[in-house]
Amino acid sequence: MDAHTVETYKDWTIEIHNDTDPMNPRTDFDNLGTMCCWHRRMNLGDNPEKVERFSPIEWMIHELLYNYESKIPYPKDSYCEDWLMEDDARVIEYFNKFHIVLPINAYEHGGITISSGGFSDIFDSGQLGFIYISKEKALKEFSQKKWSKKLEEQVIRILEGEIETYDQYLTGDVHGFCIYRPEDEDCDNVEESVWGFYGSKYCMEEARMVIDSTIEYEKKQEKLLNVCMSL
Repeated sequence: MDAHTVETYKDWTIEIHNDTDPMNPRTDFDNLGTMCCWHRRMNLGDNPEKVERFSPIEWMIHELLYNYESKIPYPKDSYCEDWLMEDDARVIEYFNKFHIVLPINAYEHGGITISSGGFSDIFDSGQLGFIYISKEKALKEFSQKKWSKKLEEQVIRILEGEIETYDQYLTGDVHGFCIYRPEDEDCDNVEESVWGFYGSKYCMEEARMVIDSTIEYEKKQEKLLNVCMSL
């Protein structure tokens, strides 16, 4: 497998490769948010087989009825579900009241890329779904008793990071590195390799850190050996 990036760092060689078998961050990682996506041809997000049985509004109603029906002030002469179904804006209002929600937008042109922000191409882009977490769950996760702007900002950053990581998975922006010692000019013997970096920047940074720590460790070992030999 050919490297797409090669760098010499402190006389060591770093090769960055695409990870051709990355883990799916929505099924293999622990995530804070629930990601719901609706796509005609692809199974995306969390539990797509379950989510896609509902429309986005129906999914919100499902979540509200299951978790918050007692907290919704619907008319007593009506059923909560019927009252919510009368008005999509009402559903969205109450869903946003109990959750932090970010939109997931997609751009498709050959491949697919996603973002919580928008895309300039109005013909090949649109809203794919949303990611959310209940405020109640967030309070428990962060061991907080009261909701605050600071906590909200922290939760939003994490949800944005989950969207970014999933986008890196979908676009193939997942990498691994191989490092070679200075004397291995032909790069025949891998000193160390690590895979599963979402974003090439983090992969290169980690490779440099491994080299730095290896050099530092070997210097200490050499110094210790010299001390022992002088005794």
